[in-house]
Amino acid sequence: MVYPVNVGSLFRIADACGAEVMALAGTTPEPSGSPNFQRASRGKEAELPWRHFPDSGAALDWLLELGFTPVAVELTDRARPYHLVTLPPATALVLGNEEHGVTRACLARCPQQVYVPMLGQGASLNVHVAAAVVAFRARYPGSEPSKPAT
Repeated sequence: MVYPVNVGSLFRIADACGAEVMALAGTTPEPSGSPNFQRASRGKEAELPWRHFPDSGAALDWLLELGFTPVAVELTDRARPYHLVTLPPATALVLGNEEHGVTRACLARCPQQVYVPMLGQGASLNVHVAAAVVAFRARYPGSEPSKPAT
């Protein structure tokens, strides 16, 4: 990710879901005093342990050492709708760059790949919104989502 508001939002989502850690990698900006980051994070970066790595491979190595299973949130041929997959208890959601998504090398290391089905005309959600949908599903598994009656 390259946009501070998305990174800040992810810290807030991670806090809301009770995440244990967050790994940032590559060009993802570290928490900063940027007004956009601060507005989105509401200071949650100070409450959640996080580390920044030079690349996604190093971040994945760290998460695997901690016992997490990486699950990519990405539109791929292997991806399944997030609500049809049973996520492991120690899931690490792997998110990509807003423009280019999760790298092929990173996808190859994720045993599961999921996506959020779109019921309207849009092809995808903003990265932090998709992360929130999947993160809350991982935290609170439940029934299959459905399109509201009109």
